[in-house]
Amino acid sequence: MRAENPGLSIRISSNSFASTDNILAYSANYRLRGVYVGQLGLQVHEFMPRPAALRELFPRYDVMLARAREQEAKAPGPILCIHAKSLVVDDRLAFVGSYNLDPRSENLNTEIGLVIEDEAYARELREEIEADMHPENSWVIAKRVMPLRLTAINAMADGLFSRIPADVWPIQNTTSYELKPGAPEVPPGHPDFHQNYREAGSFPGTEGMLSTKEILTRIYKAVGSPLTPML
Repeated sequence: MRAENPGLSIRISSNSFASTDNILAYSANYRLRGVYVGQLGLQVHEFMPRPAALRELFPRYDVMLARAREQEAKAPGPILCIHAKSLVVDDRLAFVGSYNLDPRSENLNTEIGLVIEDEAYARELREEIEADMHPENSWVIAKRVMPLRLTAINAMADGLFSRIPADVWPIQNTTSYELKPGAPEVPPGHPDFHQNYREAGSFPGTEGMLSTKEILTRIYKAVGSPLTPML
């Protein structure tokens, strides 16, 4: 598609590690991020569990937080998690639904999706998706800058070892980035990207290190290659 459309732009809004409620799905995405960003050229944004637009999107957040802390004084409270499957193509074609592109949605679940050909609706849906991708609401996934010009070597190794079950390569070629205060927003691949953004870590938005969730994610990533078709 890129060969036929050099100006093609594909922007993805998905869950971050901290906002996901599906570790298996996130682990597969985490393992394949080098392919998504490096080979396919996707612009991937991962939604924060408590974005700047939290109370706009979840007006009852404070009420629900108070209820949680009635049960436990230090309860972290609710988080936001993207579940909708929404798509806009060429600012004229939109898709909204619960349907996943997998056999379970097709054969087992009662899933639906609407394809809508309407420019006004597509424009509004695009604005909603792009609002989720704003720097104050999402981290952006981009390539790391490696020392001694090792970026190409690391990308090759990352891609090679992502195809085998064992997680033997220690440095992923991609990571999460956040916009520096006062810096202008630019897309990954822009000459000023690494000047305007700073690394937020592999699993931003979490408290502490090596939680059970993070350990499981790393294990699933390590053994997930042969399981991906089944999952």
